Amino acid sequence: MPAAYKNYVNLNTGLVIQNLSGSINRDVTLTYCIRAVTNPNDPAQCVAQTFTNLATQRAMGVNMAAAPVADGWTGSIKIQSTGAVPLAVTVNNAKVSADGYDFSASGLGGTTVYLPRASRNSSGPTTGYTLRNVSGVALNVTARYYKADGSLTWTRTFALSSAATTGFLPTNDTLPDPWDGSIVLSATGNIVAIMREDQTASLSGYNGIVR
Repeated sequence: MPAAYKNYVNLNTGLVIQNLSGSINRDVTLTYCIRAVTNPNDPAQCVAQTFTNLATQRAMGVNMAAAPVADGWTGSIKIQSTGAVPLAVTVNNAKVSADGYDFSASGLGGTTVYLPRASRNSSGPTTGYTLRNVSGVALNVTARYYKADGSLTWTRTFALSSAATTGFLPTNDTLPDPWDGSIVLSATGNIVAIMREDQTASLSGYNGIVR
């Protein structure tokens, strides 16, 4: 999951994790990585927490308030089960002053991610996307911004180290104001991404479509 918070700009993350096995109890390990990871094996950058013996078909809640990271932390979380038993994970990023937003943790990354709804000050809402490198190696990403008619508005390119996370707001991009469209992320390795939409008193979000 590419976006998680522990009391960061009034955002806090909660997760619900379910063991989908019909017959096997499993341990679940969460690895919390800061956004600007340069070495995923450095415990100062990525910290692991293991929950033992999650029963078959059972779900558990995890609140970032109890996570082994500092207050004010923001980053991403890798979630693994012993034996690679499938898990289902829902995520809520709650904000003190507004509604939170939900998404699901992604099981697989891809070299192309589609973000079909994006906007900049369009009748109020502005979106922002966050992506994580899940390829295991450094990679390059090209973000292409398309208008509703399919024409290319702008292109951004950037590099991302292994396990690192980054995000962008259209308000910081070279786009018309207001602007509506979509974004396609193309990478040299696997990535996952989510999109968040900010309004005056509420937030919403969705998972990027991986291909």
